[in-house]
Parts: sequence; C-alpha cells; structure tokens
Amino acid sequence: MIALVDCNSFYASVEQVFRPDLQGKPVVVLSNNDGCIIAANKEAKALAHIPMFEPVFKIKDQLLANNVTFFSSNYTLYAEMSQRVMNILTRFSPKVEVYSIDESFVDLSGMSFFNLEDVAKTIRDTIFKETGLPVGVGIAPTKVLAKLANRMAKKIETSNYIWVIDTEDKRIEALQWAKIKDIWGIGKKHAERLQTLGTHTGLDFTAMSLSWVRKHLTVVGERIWKELKGEQCLEIQTIPKTKKGIGTAKSFGHKLERLDLIEEACSYYISEVAETLRQQNSCATYLQVFIHTNYHSDIDKQYSKST
Repeated sequence: MIALVDCNSFYASVEQVFRPDLQGKPVVVLSNNDGCIIAANKEAKALAHIPMFEPVFKIKDQLLANNVTFFSSNYTLYAEMSQRVMNILTRFSPKVEVYSIDESFVDLSGMSFFNLEDVAKTIRDTIFKETGLPVGVGIAPTKVLAKLANRMAKKIETSNYIWVIDTEDKRIEALQWAKIKDIWGIGKKHAERLQTLGTHTGLDFTAMSLSWVRKHLTVVGERIWKELKGEQCLEIQTIPKTKKGIGTAKSFGHKLERLDLIEEACSYYISEVAETLRQQNSCATYLQVFIHTNYHSDIDKQYSKST
C-alpha cells in the first residue's frame, strides 16, 4: 500500500502557523514581488471573485473589502516547513518519495496487518501536532489510486481528510466518483478527447480496451490504466531525478530604468539557480536570460527580449 500525504493550502497554512489569529479567516500568498496570487486557503477560495494567479493590483480593492490577509511569499520558510513534514514521514517508512514541496508518497507495504485508517490518522495528527500544518492522507495499492484517494480525502466533507482504498468495492467506488479530468496523469487534451468518446469517469476509462489506450495514450496512458485497476507500475522513487532544466522568473515589483539595478537583480537570480545546480552536482551547458516590460500596463511601450 502507498500513502499520498499532501499539505492543505501549503503556503497559506504555513503563514497561519505563525499567525494563529488568522485561523478560519481568508489568507492568500503572493508571488515574487507581490505580482499575483499563487496560494489561498479554503476560506479565500470560497470567495469566487478572488481568482488564483490574478495580478494583485487588479483585485486589491476586493481583497481589502473581504478582509483577506495577504503575505509576500517566503520560500525559505516554506522549504524549512516542508523538510519538517518530510522528516516526520520517514518515521512511518524508510521509503518516502518527495514529489513536491507539499506532497510525498510513503511506502506502507510493511503495514498490511495494521488498520490503515488508524495509520492515516496517526500521520495526519502527528504532522499537525508537531508543525501545525493540516494534511490530507490518501492510501491505496498504487500511486495513481493514492492520488485519487487523497483527492477524495480533500473533496468529500465527511472524510476528515482521510481516505483509504483497500478493497475492490472501495476501488470501484473511487473510480465511479472520479471525473476523467481529475485522474492524475491524464492531461486536458486527452481528457477532452476521452469525454467526446463517452468516457467521463475513472471507471469508464478502465472499461476501455488496453489496446486502444496503448495506441492513443502511449505507454503513459497504459500505466495509468493499469494503476487504476490496482496493478502497481510506478515505483516509489526515493532518490530524486536530476533536473534537466532549472529556471526562475520574477517581477521587480516596480519599474526599473537603471541598467545597473537590472544587472544586479539578474546576477542575484542567476546565483539562486546556480545554487540549485550545485546541489544536484550538475553542470550548465546553456544559460538564457530574458526580460520584458509590464504587459499589464496600458501606457508603457512594450518590450521583450532574451539572449
């Protein structure tokens, strides 16, 4: 069995840990130099007129009118809190795959004689007790099903952020619940094509022939199809793959008209990328720098160039 542990509204939740007075109140986190909204807690998401990735200057009045607290992003803090969560997960299993900053796969293959719901509750409660961060825990026989179980843990109100798929009946129930567009690994274009063919749920997808899936969705689709049927095709990767490309794209927050300031900022951003490069013992063979004007401005002449 595999658990997928995912922090709820991670960036916003981290900020609330250090501002307990904001529990239950709308909180959003802004991108570099406060350009746009990149994270929101459930209270903020409930405000439909505050969309994600919207430039802040366009909706600042709405944020203030709804008493939304907003924070500048603090990636050093988020990385530290993420590491605390990952360290806790290693107590439950020696095999933990850090999938992203806020989610990990945990190998629970040695816990077949345990009550898996109790295991999920212990993981959830331990992380909250020691970090203050709420998490969702989905447990299933494969990684794709674990992702689905985690989604159900977050979307179904009665789940209490825990969902376990450990029987055939529960697997069928999960596939009936899951929309095809929400299946991990099936992109938007493939989902739209499948829907035109009458495939609307995960159960519909598994009812398709393997030969059709292999022909039209390649080996990737075949693995998803098999994983949804309970056949493990995707292994836990405890050693992260080295990145083939590393980048950073940041706004300056205000107009810069001096070349030396732009050069200084670019040098700093390049040093950040180089640090990540060194951490994985890689060597760069290609470097690209790009810059452009504020494309939201109606009065400035637009400029964009890369080298």
